[in-house]
Amino acid sequence: MRFESRQALRLRGEVELSIGVTEGEEPYLFAKVEALTRGFDERIYVGDTGAQEVRAFDSTGAYLFQVGRPGEGPGEFRGFQICGLAFDPEGRLWVNSRDAYKVFSIVGNTASYEKGVRIPERNSTLCGNPMFVGSTGLTLASTRMISVDEAIHEHLQITADGDVLRRIPIDLETNWGEWEWPSISRPGGRRDLRIEPPFAARRIVAHSPGGDAAYVFTPEYDIHLFSPNGELKTRIQRVLAGPRVTETEARAEHERLNEYRELADSIGGKFPEYRMPDRKPVIVRMWYDDDGRLWVMPWPAEGDALWQAHVYDSDGVQLHTAEWPAGIALSLGGTRGNVALGVERMAFDVERVVRLRFAPVDEGNGEA
Repeated sequence: MRFESRQALRLRGEVELSIGVTEGEEPYLFAKVEALTRGFDERIYVGDTGAQEVRAFDSTGAYLFQVGRPGEGPGEFRGFQICGLAFDPEGRLWVNSRDAYKVFSIVGNTASYEKGVRIPERNSTLCGNPMFVGSTGLTLASTRMISVDEAIHEHLQITADGDVLRRIPIDLETNWGEWEWPSISRPGGRRDLRIEPPFAARRIVAHSPGGDAAYVFTPEYDIHLFSPNGELKTRIQRVLAGPRVTETEARAEHERLNEYRELADSIGGKFPEYRMPDRKPVIVRMWYDDDGRLWVMPWPAEGDALWQAHVYDSDGVQLHTAEWPAGIALSLGGTRGNVALGVERMAFDVERVVRLRFAPVDEGNGEA
């Protein structure tokens, strides 16, 4: 068990490239970006699930070509499917389309559909960025429902052909306590609908390029690190509290929950009681990057100009603290070395893709 408390080196990310416009040429208009990756040639690949295609850009941000298109056939994507991108060791691009992986070969500025790899169990946790495809395939988290109230949590190691190589059970028992998700009780004995409470607690499972796994229950900074064979390697613990919920944030959450109340009324169900917490959970995101480093992002406070993440090696030793401009999501893939890809919302909720370059902060003046 590792208790982290030391002051680590700080690296700050500055935006060096932006791709996306609020109006203009179609390739630069993004509907809903849910996946990013960088090719070995530093090209940038953007999975736009709203547009139902993947777009490729060169290292300067110039549009090159698209991968896939909307449709029902091989190499095509239906609405809001794309949720993961990764290159395998042979240089083929894998696209997670939720119920299958679609594999494309990239030659020059042309993408050709090669095959589809079906996921062995439809109730697996299909999405989870970033995703990685190694020499033996990929690892994903699976939840198999045994009954309405019982589930088995596993890591599945899947070959490049979609066969299950290994099943690794993992204990994800969690004491939800005050963080329990309430549900809308529906009449007629139908299964209740769970709703997301204000600043909901979550269980996050992340997988590294080499098959390592990390697990955390977000109200606590207690991260479990597992080896590829499912053995617990170490735990990283810190004594931290989430930031306080402001009046503005609480008001916004009440407005959001009114939509659920309207849903309950429409189906004749009973809207549940819920609690507005005084504080947010400690952790909001956790993910591995292309280099196998684990990023743990504490939940930011309202008005923070910079967001932060604690970055660890595969053994749980902190390498540095990363910080970058608030509002940029870095957990969609494409982080390698000191460069990271992210997504930021502009005016009218239009998204843009940014590339950040991280450099050490000069502790004397706080500048990178």
